[in-house]
Amino acid sequence: MSNDITYIGVDIAKDKFDICIYNGSSSSCVYETYSNNLDGFFNFLSLIKLKNDLEDVRIGFEATSTYMTQLQIYLDKSNVKYILINPKQIHHYIKYKNYESKTDKLDSYYIADYITTLEDTKFNSSHSKIKFEYKTIQAYTDLIIKTQTHINNTLAKKN
Repeated sequence: MSNDITYIGVDIAKDKFDICIYNGSSSSCVYETYSNNLDGFFNFLSLIKLKNDLEDVRIGFEATSTYMTQLQIYLDKSNVKYILINPKQIHHYIKYKNYESKTDKLDSYYIADYITTLEDTKFNSSHSKIKFEYKTIQAYTDLIIKTQTHINNTLAKKN
């Protein structure tokens, strides 16, 4: 862990996200909760900018459903380095470290603690726009296929 890098773990949900600004132990970290919307993202980055140069910030959050997408886009536009983490990696890390209880606040700590172990090259400052567009197209394709299957099944029942 580099002394001049600030590590922030984010546990994101549908309506809110919890953050942990990592200071080495769960009791000395700074914890905050924000709304999962543009106001929350703005307030989150405003807090970080008060004490940090964004070049020295590393943020980690789980790649969960679509809840993290808007935050991800906001971080991209703000040129903040972040990493999307497979939830299974965090689950195994928690087991490895023998962490016991599980709350949103603690999850943000576990994520922050985990990302301190990663090489800086693992963090990206710009999510590939093509990759994001591909995921969006794939989601729409899946929806069209499901709708088409539903329509075909409905027509088959009528015949």
